[in-house]
Amino acid sequence: MIINNLKKLKNNLNSRDLSIYLFHGVIKKKPNSSNVRNYNLKHIDQKKFEKYIKYLSEHGKAITLNEIEKNKGDFFKKYIITFDDGFHNNYKYALPILKKYKIPHIIYLTTNYVDKNLISWIDRIDIAINNNKKKFIYSSILRKRFRLDNRKNKIYFLNFVRNYCKSLRDTDLNKFAEILLKDIKLYSPKSSNSDLDKKLSWKHVKKMSKNGLSEFGAHSHNHNILGHLKEAQYKKEILISLKTLLKKANIKTKHYSYPEGFKTSFNNQIIKFLKKNKIKTAVTTLLPKENKNSSFKLNRFFVI
Repeated sequence: MIINNLKKLKNNLNSRDLSIYLFHGVIKKKPNSSNVRNYNLKHIDQKKFEKYIKYLSEHGKAITLNEIEKNKGDFFKKYIITFDDGFHNNYKYALPILKKYKIPHIIYLTTNYVDKNLISWIDRIDIAINNNKKKFIYSSILRKRFRLDNRKNKIYFLNFVRNYCKSLRDTDLNKFAEILLKDIKLYSPKSSNSDLDKKLSWKHVKKMSKNGLSEFGAHSHNHNILGHLKEAQYKKEILISLKTLLKKANIKTKHYSYPEGFKTSFNNQIIKFLKKNKIKTAVTTLLPKENKNSSFKLNRFFVI
């Protein structure tokens, strides 16, 4: 479910269920509507973010994932703030607002992206298409010719690629993005310091983990869809992410976020492996009716 205005946020907070809100990034100004970068509003502007946080602080109570059990199902007007991926703008623009209203929150880190300030596989494709000047491209991989002569057609292509990638199995999506870019003869950098791409450094992660509000969880190592990988692959993704958090920031997390978070992004074997590695909760993007009251299938509402 997507929440894109204050009215929807109000209605959601007033339900009897626990509300877990998913953000990705916060930027200084409203996105430029003339290009396709951030067309899905994954990064919202600082002013809108503060409006949401202010309302939540005045009309509800922020709790942490560690407090779920002790609330014993009484979640009226209680909520949890989460962020995925580990963007530097969480520190630069979101944290001052979260501190102002004293809101605890958790940031799920894609550990390899933090380590190398990498751009995610889909963001790299977004950049390439945004900068593209060609009116048409052909992809032998996708077996399709695409019009890219206006914003609408560029967004169509990006949505097509997103859906295609989310159907792939046994695939490193970062490597696939590189192959696809070569296939369509477009370029995109692997790293960037723009507010839409820059990731947190381990220095900032360690600093934030001491502020009494920021907590960190794991979001895989390479942002591959765990449920679409072979057993050895998903175990490696999970173990490296947990070990990297411990090694780089001395964080022994109990919380996980499945990349993409849809129904096939995880399975019972993955949940069993997370439990074996002392994980207590895992969040998804499922609808409330799909979570079956499981602490490893916690649904979230995408706030834009």
